[in-house]
Amino acid sequence: MRWRSPRSSQRDSACRRVLLNIAVPLFALGFIRWREAVIGSLLLTIIEGALRKWLLPQFNQEIFFAKDFLLLGAYVRFFGGRLIRGEHLMEKRRANGPLGLLSFWAGLQMLNPLLPGFAVGVLGLIGYLFYAPLLYLAPAVVRDGAQMRRLSLVFLSFAAVALVLAPIQYFSAPDSILNIYSNQSDMGVPVIALAGGSWRLGSLLVSCLHDTRGSRAMRHIPFCSWV
Repeated sequence: MRWRSPRSSQRDSACRRVLLNIAVPLFALGFIRWREAVIGSLLLTIIEGALRKWLLPQFNQEIFFAKDFLLLGAYVRFFGGRLIRGEHLMEKRRANGPLGLLSFWAGLQMLNPLLPGFAVGVLGLIGYLFYAPLLYLAPAVVRDGAQMRRLSLVFLSFAAVALVLAPIQYFSAPDSILNIYSNQSDMGVPVIALAGGSWRLGSLLVSCLHDTRGSRAMRHIPFCSWV
């Protein structure tokens, strides 16, 4: 039997508590206001790095999972409604074939004996396919061209901040205010956001995080943009 440190057990307990605290209310919100949930999830994806790193680092995990629970509620409302009305679950699109092949291949990879555990395969499958339903849901979210133009302007404005910040952050020192967490003093040791062997580029963007102690943080598969 594998030994687990008390710190690891505390982290797992904290993760379960976080999920219980945010899963139900965000799922319900996504179910009730599914159009707004999709729009809010996309906006949150653009700015969540800044929220987790600078503004609300104490709610790091809650912010990380927020968009997923919102989208899950929206998925159930949208696709469940289609089933109740007797409609096809998915419309005919050219991407159906490639998505089907990707789903089949990703499912096979879950059985890869070289994976460290079955849970890793499940997380990989979710990472690859969880956002694919937006391909079918997004056209129902935007009602007309005027709304699309307004949303595009908002999203591009936030994305432009990340584009401007990226080169500034890259050429800043690793211990610059742009590359450390705002609750640095609470962590006890210096923690710097890294991607690979260099400090992470673009704090508004989500990527694989490492800290100076070598512990791995969560990896987030990029959110597919439907704008």
